[in-house]
Order: sequence, then C-alpha cells, then structure tokens
Amino acid sequence: KQFVDFSFIYDINFSFRRKWLHDLSHGIDHEVVTTRSLPKSVGCSKNFLGRATLTSSEQIKRWLLCLAEEIFERLDVDYHQHQRYPTRLILYARTTNDPGYIGGISRTLPSNLLQFIGYGNRSIMNNDDGNCSNTSDLDNKLLKYTSQIEKLANTALVILKEVLFKGEAPEIW
Repeated sequence: KQFVDFSFIYDINFSFRRKWLHDLSHGIDHEVVTTRSLPKSVGCSKNFLGRATLTSSEQIKRWLLCLAEEIFERLDVDYHQHQRYPTRLILYARTTNDPGYIGGISRTLPSNLLQFIGYGNRSIMNNDDGNCSNTSDLDNKLLKYTSQIEKLANTALVILKEVLFKGEAPEIW
C-alpha cells in the first residue's frame, strides 16, 4: 500500500489550510455564493460503441429521430424556464470506420431549419390560442410536430451522408 504524507498540514505555514479543511469536512464553506449563469447550450447525445455500433442508414435514421425528439423536448423545457429560443443547431458525429474522421465531424445545420421547425417565428410550442402551455402535454405537442422532428432528423442524416460519403452513403455503413 502507498501512503500519502499529510504532515505538511501541521506545519505553521499551512494553518489556514488546516482550518479550511476542517471547516469543509464539517460542511462549512466561507466562499462567496455566486449566482449561476444560464447554460449556453442544450445538448442531446447517444454513443453506440462495440456491438451496439450503428451500421445501416435505417438504424441511424431511427436514432436521429429519437435524438431529434429529445432535443425538441429539451428546447421546450428551456423555453419555459428561460424564455429563449435556439439560434443554431450543431450536429456532431464520430465514426470509427473511417480513419480520416477519428476525431469526429461537426457541422452547423442550415439556419433556415430553425425557421422550418418553428423556432424562427417563436411559435413552435404555443397552443392554438397563442398561450404557451406547460410541458405536461408535451406528448401531444410532439405528435403535433412530428413532421418538424422528422425534418430535423432527415436533415441531420443528409449532412452525415454528405460529409462521410460525399452524398452517396452505402446501405451498410
């Protein structure tokens, strides 16, 4: 076994550290409380490693639909908590099959996509009467906006195909 020498704690020069460590171990922290700033981004991700690696366009499209639905839900929650809308969508993908992309690729999705899915005109999650509702009926909203979710997923798939396969992806990736 390897032991760490803590004798420096008893040195007179470290008395402030000793008190700080004692207080901290008892749940006392004299640091000034700072207000948290708003998160700058909303993210959604999934890793498929080993046997779970996605190998077909159909598998990738299915998971992109799931991720698009998840990001849609998170954007709705973010709107209700902070009254803000996204300004850009970024797609990041990593593949282990192509050594040229081992670090992954990152692309900003077209800005008109935000307009298409409703965030450009700030109406995506409004009721028909124009009032924003709580997220309790989010499932109903997701059904209503299925075409926007599909558009987001399809756009992401097209960009992946263009970047990784120059537009002509094989059925098996």
